[in-house]
Amino acid sequence: MKFHLFILMQIFALSANAWTVIVMTKPNAQWINVLDEKNPLKVGQFLAFGDTVITGPGTKLKLVEQHSVMVIGENSTVKIEESPYKDGVPHPATLFLQNGTLRLQVDPPEAKKYRYKIPSIVAGVRGTEFVLAASKEKEVLCVLEGSVEAEISATKKKAVVKKNIGWIREGLDEGKLLPTTVEQRQEWVKATSL
Repeated sequence: MKFHLFILMQIFALSANAWTVIVMTKPNAQWINVLDEKNPLKVGQFLAFGDTVITGPGTKLKLVEQHSVMVIGENSTVKIEESPYKDGVPHPATLFLQNGTLRLQVDPPEAKKYRYKIPSIVAGVRGTEFVLAASKEKEVLCVLEGSVEAEISATKKKAVVKKNIGWIREGLDEGKLLPTTVEQRQEWVKATSL
């Protein structure tokens, strides 16, 4: 029964939101499927609702979904949370960066399919390029192109983050919108470049 459920979930992944791994710098990434089974991640792997990816030291991944691109930095954990339903209608799935770094180039037609989350903020986009970084000490959402609508999880306060601006939380601070430096942006892009 478990195996049949797994096959059905993979077929669903092909017809719904599914990211495909197209580049892996080192073969030490793990994939945890919806059945909570941990497996080595491989190039060509489809990832869909409920899947989690964990990269190790020196491992970066490039994934695509139609015309959107996601690069996961080394030592990162990303979960594609299941799409919540409200009144029987599906809402966007959430890409949750639990720790590490993540850069996305989101094509406008795919923008409504996902929300993007780090522990203390949830963001929605319309088509843009941005970086997320998360650790216990610091969280960052930095927009490289376009703009991102962000909501602070604890207070539900909303803000629009524009190009070269970052929403940055350090320590126990709620986080602030701040201009980012060229050096900061280069550091975040380098952490998510292959």
